[in-house]
Amino acid sequence: MTQATILVVGGESIIVQDFESGLESMGYDVPVVAASGEEALRQAGEVRPDLALIDINLTGEMDGIETAARLRELFGVPPVYLAAHGDQETFDRARITEPFGYIVRPFDARDLYITIEMALYRRRTESRFKQSERWLAALLHATADAVIAVSTAGLVLFMSPAAEELTGWRREAALGEDITAILEIVNEETRERAANPVTEVLRKGEALVPPGGFQLASRDGQEIPVDCRAVPIRDDRGALTAALVVLRETLQSEAPRLDNQGRKQAERVLVARQAGAAPSR
Repeated sequence: MTQATILVVGGESIIVQDFESGLESMGYDVPVVAASGEEALRQAGEVRPDLALIDINLTGEMDGIETAARLRELFGVPPVYLAAHGDQETFDRARITEPFGYIVRPFDARDLYITIEMALYRRRTESRFKQSERWLAALLHATADAVIAVSTAGLVLFMSPAAEELTGWRREAALGEDITAILEIVNEETRERAANPVTEVLRKGEALVPPGGFQLASRDGQEIPVDCRAVPIRDDRGALTAALVVLRETLQSEAPRLDNQGRKQAERVLVARQAGAAPSR
C-alpha cells in the first residue's frame, strides 16, 4: 500500500521534532511541518497530503479550526485535531469542520496510530464513494433516456441533459423545484392532467410504470408522447430516500416536435393527403 502523507500543523504547543519522528517511525510520510495556518495552506498545495494533524490551539491569524476548514475547502484534506484539553465549546466549533479524529492529550503512540489509521480508512472509503458518484453522474449524462432524481419532499435533485431537452427545463432552474412543476403528464385522450408518477412512488414506496397514452407537457408548450418508469431509492435499512424517474420519447419520427396546434394541423394535412384533397386551414 502507498505510504500515507501527513501534514502536521502545530506551533509551540506540540513538540514538533519528536512528533514528526514518531509519525515517520509508524511508517507515514511527513514531508513538512507547518508552524501556522497560512504556511499549512501553502504546503498543502505542494505536497497534497492525505491527512492533516492539526493543533487545535494553533496561534496566529488562523487558529487550528479555521485552518482545518480551509484545508478541507481548498484541497479536500480531512483534519485530525490534537487538543490540550477537551472543553465542550472548542469541540462544538471543531465538529462543524467534520474532523476524522479528535485526540485529547495526554495520548500515547498507540492511540495516535489507531486514530490515524481509522481516519485514513475513512478517507479511502469516501474517495471510493465519490468515485462511484462521478461514474454514475457520467453514466446518467451519457444515456439517451431522460433521468430525474427527486427527494422524498418531491424536490428535484438531479436532471440529466436528456431530461433538460425533453422537459424544456434547464438543470440550474429545475434543481430544488417541485417535481410536479417539472413533470406534467397529460392523458392523450381526455386531455386531463394525470397523476404524477413520482408523487405516486413517494406516496406508495413502490415502482410505477404508467400505462401508455400519456404525454409530457414541456415547459415550452409542447406535448410529447413518452414512456415513463418511476422507482423508489432506498438506503441499507430499507428507508425511502429518493425517487428516480426515467422518460423516453415514444415518437419514432425524427421530425421536429410540434406544439398542440401544430400537431392538429399536421394531422389535417395527413388526412387530406390520404383523401386526395387539399387541407383546410
